[in-house]
Amino acid sequence: MLTEPQKSTKQAVSPLRSSQFVTMFIVLCVLFSLGQFHRSAGAVLSPVFVEEFVLSAAQVGLVIGGMFIVQGLLQVPSGVLLDRYGTRRVLPTMALAAVVGCFLIGLAESWFLVLIGRALLGVGFATSMLGSYSVFVRWTTPELIGTVTGRFLFFGGTGALLATFPLAWLIEVFDWRSVFLVLGGITLVATIFTFVVVRDSPDDDVPDVAAPQKTLIGSVLGLWVVLKDRRIWPALMIAPFLYSPLQVLIGLWAGPFFKDVHQIGAIDRSYILLMMVLGSNFGMLFYGPIERFFNTRRNVILAATGLISAGFLSVALFGYSSVWLSATLFLVITVVAPFFVVVLVHSQVMFPPEYANRVVSLVNLFSISGVFLNQYLTGSLIDAVTDDPTVTGSVAGYRLVFAYMAAVYLAITLVYSRTRDIPPRSAK
Repeated sequence: MLTEPQKSTKQAVSPLRSSQFVTMFIVLCVLFSLGQFHRSAGAVLSPVFVEEFVLSAAQVGLVIGGMFIVQGLLQVPSGVLLDRYGTRRVLPTMALAAVVGCFLIGLAESWFLVLIGRALLGVGFATSMLGSYSVFVRWTTPELIGTVTGRFLFFGGTGALLATFPLAWLIEVFDWRSVFLVLGGITLVATIFTFVVVRDSPDDDVPDVAAPQKTLIGSVLGLWVVLKDRRIWPALMIAPFLYSPLQVLIGLWAGPFFKDVHQIGAIDRSYILLMMVLGSNFGMLFYGPIERFFNTRRNVILAATGLISAGFLSVALFGYSSVWLSATLFLVITVVAPFFVVVLVHSQVMFPPEYANRVVSLVNLFSISGVFLNQYLTGSLIDAVTDDPTVTGSVAGYRLVFAYMAAVYLAITLVYSRTRDIPPRSAK
């Protein structure tokens, strides 16, 4: 779980003045970007896996989503491990599972082995964000933590960019198995560098023994305090769908949709996916200034969910007439999709600062696990109305999925409208 900034016996150093911190920052960014690569590669990989293993849409959703269910379920226990043993020990140890996962996928002779490999990727990258944040709060001053974390997310997002056109090009030039074997080697090198370079604090290698929530029982009790508070319930109700626009589109169905409906080749599909990823990064940068400018969090969230619902409905109704129209609508959805950043902040400020970690852990438990459920469910919806074995999904199947997403986000808008707003300039 996220860790509050701890006091050190030495003065916290500025990352701009510490070469050691910058080196750690680069290594942590590389490892995080590898995780982002695998999270975002589904739209490129799903047509490849369908062709290689003759998978149904539901099986594709299961394979791609397997990484997310494992990663979601590990949020609480991995947070406990980080509190007890520190990032330097936990992050590279768990990352070894990702190394094995890459090699297993590259050598897999069945789709079930690919599923196991994706699950191992979920294990390996479960602490890549939380572990890095734990390092940042010990090495930087409180005034700099927001800036450092923002830069970390921005540079780490290059992994999602690499999962679009570059991945499609590499698969075209070489083959997908070779790509995963090379990724396994790169991940192993990054894992070794993480253990060698990362230090949990400027003082020494030992995490602060005063860190709260040192046991699993303590963590569960802390989560229960948050869970029983009615104020958090609307956020938890919508949490399983927080990442769905990005992961249903970029993470899975955008690639098959353009292949099956518009007959676009792999390289051209990857260009569209690249623009969608850039759009989501753009949206992530601007939600903070938007909420501060309008001095509202709830209304920003409601506007975003309403736009996403309208976008999916428009795709369901009109996205089949023109590839440019559907690509534009997908881009709009992905630009708006990072509203989850505001939901996390809005949820945190409902509670005292000492509960912030538990709020994030609880919301992430629901949201990351929800990616798997939605990817599998949307695959099942496509299978239910698709009879043509030559395609992953039919027009009716994709139309059903997008109509479902439109209905979900309309419901989210209605549910979250009952949440009390906490404007940025009034939050204490």
